[in-house]
Amino acid sequence: MQWEKKIGGPYSDGAMYLVNSPDSTILGAYSFCDSLTAGSSPDYYTRESLVKYDLSGNLIWDKKYGEYEFMKWLKSININDKGEIIVSEYKYSPFPHRVGSLFSFTNDGDSLWYREYEYLNELNSLNWLYGVATTNDDGYIAVGSIYPFPPDTGNQDVWVIKVDSLGCESWDICWVGEKEHIALRMAEQLKIFPNPASHELNIFVPKENEAEKHRLLIYDLYGRKVEETEVPSGTTTLHLNVSGWRSGLYTAIASYNGKITGRGKFVVR
Repeated sequence: MQWEKKIGGPYSDGAMYLVNSPDSTILGAYSFCDSLTAGSSPDYYTRESLVKYDLSGNLIWDKKYGEYEFMKWLKSININDKGEIIVSEYKYSPFPHRVGSLFSFTNDGDSLWYREYEYLNELNSLNWLYGVATTNDDGYIAVGSIYPFPPDTGNQDVWVIKVDSLGCESWDICWVGEKEHIALRMAEQLKIFPNPASHELNIFVPKENEAEKHRLLIYDLYGRKVEETEVPSGTTTLHLNVSGWRSGLYTAIASYNGKITGRGKFVVR
């Protein structure tokens, strides 16, 4: 034995999963438990946690993400040729329905994107993701299982999904929150500045005619809608005060008459 560490908090954390990083470090991922209920079958409240150590056992960083959620379990970690981290997990959404998810980070532990996936949609049906691997086209392949409950039909089967480098199942299917699948094929890239932002943010919304009234929706990393506003007639640039927003990655979606017209990402510091 060269060194030994005890990692985690005072409650029942999830299992730790490890991977070697190209910069000669060790990356670990696990579900950090903040609290649990009493009894023989406790309920756990967890969130994602990543740690990075050098080969001598010195801690480089320890980061936790998002809010604590009921019985959310991280199940694997992997890393691509660029050093980007990918983890697989599953959670209730809502109870007792289970959905699988993938969460991507930079090698420094900064969040890149988060996506949820489900094959079965009924409330009692379960969609688990247990593992994820990189593919030669810079995408990812994840594996888990599905368990149908009526009115869903079928068997308890192995479930495999292939996604691109942004976690999208296809150009037309890309989860951004609230169980929405957004068509992205024709959407322009929104001009967002400054990016990253700490106080005021400007978003240029493309319009064929300035008299059109567009809508702008903004989602946080977990797909929760944090802002919905109208881009009024005669205006193409929207000014937002983000000084009170949580630090992290956000997605902006512009729409007109139910059609997605633009999309973009920005970071709030």
